[in-house]
Amino acid sequence: MLNQEALKRCARTVAYLVTARVHKQLSLAKVADRLAISQQMLIRYENGSAIPTLPFFFKWCDALGIEPESAIDIPQNQIPLIATRHRMILELYQASVLGEKEKEAKEQMTLF
Repeated sequence: MLNQEALKRCARTVAYLVTARVHKQLSLAKVADRLAISQQMLIRYENGSAIPTLPFFFKWCDALGIEPESAIDIPQNQIPLIATRHRMILELYQASVLGEKEKEAKEQMTLF
């Protein structure tokens, strides 16, 4: 079974990256363009339906102008509450452990 702590760390990291994008007032389109991916793919990463790989994580941090070390293993209480949906990312990732995405998530869990 997928390590739930790793899943939670991944969710907190994604929530942090979403929060950073919103705080820097960067649109989805602008960040997707910097990442050379579609806006739809970035939405999938941000809403928890896709799990980023380690190389993509570094590219994502670079696109946001943040240090990767600052985004890894953020305690849940240190993610600003700028919108409820960012917290929901945690629940989506946790729910994927119990759902049909478990095998896919295991294969993609290269970030943490």
